[in-house]
Amino acid sequence: MSSVGTAPAALAQARAVMPEDRAAVMQMWLEGGEAMREAAGAALAGSDAELREFLDNGAEQAHHQDLRDRVVWMMENGGPAMKVAANDVLEVDTTEALESFLQEEFRSYYHNDLRFRAAQTKAAGGELVQQAAEEALDADTEEALEAFLQEGWVQPHHTDLRLQVARAKATGGPYVQDAAEEALDADTIEALTLFLEHDWEVAQARDEETATVTELVERAEKAGEQAHEHTVAAEQATERAVKAAEQAKIATQRARDETEAAQGDARKASAAAGEAAKTARQAAAAARTAISAANAAENAARVAARAASHAASAASMAGGAAARAYSAASAAALDARQAEAARNAAQVARNAAVGATRAAEAARYAGVAAQQAATAGQEAASAAASAAAAGSAASEASHYANVADRQSRLAAAAGAEANEQAARAQTAANSAAKLANRSVTAANHAAEAAESAARHANSAADAADEAADHAGESSDAAGEATEHANAAIEAANSSVAAATQAQEVVELARQAEAARVERDKQDLIDTAQEAKNVWRANQDLLGWDAEEQQRLSDEVIQLLAAATAPDADDDTVLSNGRRAAVIILSTGGPGVVKRPNTH
Repeated sequence: MSSVGTAPAALAQARAVMPEDRAAVMQMWLEGGEAMREAAGAALAGSDAELREFLDNGAEQAHHQDLRDRVVWMMENGGPAMKVAANDVLEVDTTEALESFLQEEFRSYYHNDLRFRAAQTKAAGGELVQQAAEEALDADTEEALEAFLQEGWVQPHHTDLRLQVARAKATGGPYVQDAAEEALDADTIEALTLFLEHDWEVAQARDEETATVTELVERAEKAGEQAHEHTVAAEQATERAVKAAEQAKIATQRARDETEAAQGDARKASAAAGEAAKTARQAAAAARTAISAANAAENAARVAARAASHAASAASMAGGAAARAYSAASAAALDARQAEAARNAAQVARNAAVGATRAAEAARYAGVAAQQAATAGQEAASAAASAAAAGSAASEASHYANVADRQSRLAAAAGAEANEQAARAQTAANSAAKLANRSVTAANHAAEAAESAARHANSAADAADEAADHAGESSDAAGEATEHANAAIEAANSSVAAATQAQEVVELARQAEAARVERDKQDLIDTAQEAKNVWRANQDLLGWDAEEQQRLSDEVIQLLAAATAPDADDDTVLSNGRRAAVIILSTGGPGVVKRPNTH
């Protein structure tokens, strides 16, 4: 027998599908991800030739797509380092690179992200949170860092809040003490935070009328510190938002391009569109972080305005002390019996000058915080722009031909969400930057007023001491008295101007508070609307799933009816039986084997 004639037959026998081949594909279906399940299911339901094609080519492609899906999931749920690394691996896009990343490489990025989050929590926390964070960072194990980030920070944070409220109560006026006591009695994180972020400010305003220069200075200094704390939070959130939004934009635009390039392959186009949906959701999350950053920047600006208000009030009181010292000097120049009163007025004026100088420093410090907050607000807008670009890319991906209906819906919904969140972030960023710039101006003006008041008060103190030392001795007592009286009028005018400025800054602070209340209200409305949109999208998908489930059930009935018909041939029985089996496995049912979770 000729060997030439037997070669094709031998080759055909070698390529024939054996039972173990089908068993192998079934195992791939059970253990694989979504792409493998879909491709293996189609192969199991198809002909021997289709199953052989899957084994030769399709399995590798499906495995590659499953690897991509897992990396995208890690990018979606990871921190800044993970997002960048995952994006880089997706850009390389070889099976070897994806497998290497998933098997081991991701661990170092995950660890870095844990350290990054712990360090951020430490920077934003109080003394006890900082200690707990330091312990976790020193241990530097995944277990220690995870334990701190999950639960370990909560109790120290609670205690830090109580300490802050207790300190406010100890140094505050009657209204502050009452509000602090209520928060301490409630003893919840929410109640303590509400006092520190809102009720304290309101109570201080009510105590303001009876405050001394020293108390006003202390409040200005405290407000300046709080403004910097809010600014740090804004800068941290902005940094996270900008990086995350940029990575999401790059990934979504790449997925859109891959969707467009895969127009001849429906399965690949659908997978790319699904990837665009996932990365667009990352962009939406980044936009929400940008909103948080803008809100923190606005809080910093609001508190900086409060510091400016306290400083301006202190300047007004120092100006009043200067006016009284000049008046005392005028009286002493004419009457030696007024010398003691002049010395007392001089001391009061000097004390007021010290306070005004401190108030000026506090206002400058708050102004710096407000300027940094303005910058953070502007940078948050860039995160919004990146999120919007990602949203547009996802929307474009949803419109390409050959994309499955479900993936198209997901990409369109994710794109719309990213655009909506980006618009909110842009609005919040603009509002924060505007208020912060106004607070910078107010803080600088308050600082100038306080510095001027300090100079007036020191000069008045010198004049009062000089008049006391030479009370009734001057040959031109009337002239000196007139000179001091004129200086007293000038100091009084400066005091009135500072008081007017203080009222203007108070009005700015009130406007900022009103804006905060309105923003909080809008946030609640937006959150409710987002929840409604998510519910509606889920209902739409559930409706689609129900329709698809019914369609598949009807298809199974039709397939089995055709396979069991009296005139059904062997090919129909075999083909329909396979297709029905795959549908039943995919949709589930009593006694159907459950597929393991691949994430």
